Amino acid sequence: MEKTFIELREKLSKKAVHKASGSIVFSKSISGYMVIIKQHGPKAFGAFIDGDKLDNYSSKRDATNAAQKFIKQYKG
Repeated sequence: MEKTFIELREKLSKKAVHKASGSIVFSKSISGYMVIIKQHGPKAFGAFIDGDKLDNYSSKRDATNAAQKFIKQYKG
């Protein structure tokens, strides 16, 4: 059985998010998209949406707000 590109991408992205350094401080499904916020340092928070990195932020609140705004804007 052949795997589709989407299945392979999901499998690899889930592994990449969990292998990335840092601890998970926020994990929630927003509008059907999995949002994970990881803390990489004292003032470094990375936002991931469905395994794809959005950006680094200086606080957890900024990271969650940016992820929510991104999903709201690009939900289509």
